[in-house]
Amino acid sequence: MAERLPNASAFMEGVVNSADDAVVIYNRDESIISWNRVSEQLLGYSAHEILGQSIVTLIPPTRLDEEREALDRIAQGDTISD
Repeated sequence: MAERLPNASAFMEGVVNSADDAVVIYNRDESIISWNRVSEQLLGYSAHEILGQSIVTLIPPTRLDEEREALDRIAQGDTISD
């Protein structure tokens, strides 16, 4: 029987912060809600600067349509694999 995590939020934060890759998490309204140290190093924003900002801040204008399409697909229950 699997044990339940005492605090899933703290566990997830630990996973994000220990990742060797940039991890950016944002919600449906496109606000960035999680940002790890690798993201800071690679993308140049501190967590203080970027949390609460729109994910659009990080996406080149020429790729915004792709992001919108991916979000629409996710909202419909599709999986994005690339």
